[in-house]
Amino acid sequence: LKLGTEQAYVATGYNFADALTGAVLAAKSNSHLLLTRPTSIDEPIKATVLEQKYDHFRFLGGKSVVGVENELGKLID
Repeated sequence: LKLGTEQAYVATGYNFADALTGAVLAAKSNSHLLLTRPTSIDEPIKATVLEQKYDHFRFLGGKSVVGVENELGKLID
């Protein structure tokens, strides 16, 4: 499935409402939805980020819910 690489949405799977509604938003904007842990990024997600070369991310559930913003930023720099 070829999706756009301009942006990706990021959410945890712990609050299903963020991930569920985020999936619809991501699909509507032809973007990926990346599910992470609140404080770390697993290797498959890191590999996807490095492969896709996203321009930026949109966090669902607030930055306090997804505490991986800095780690993702380092991957795309």
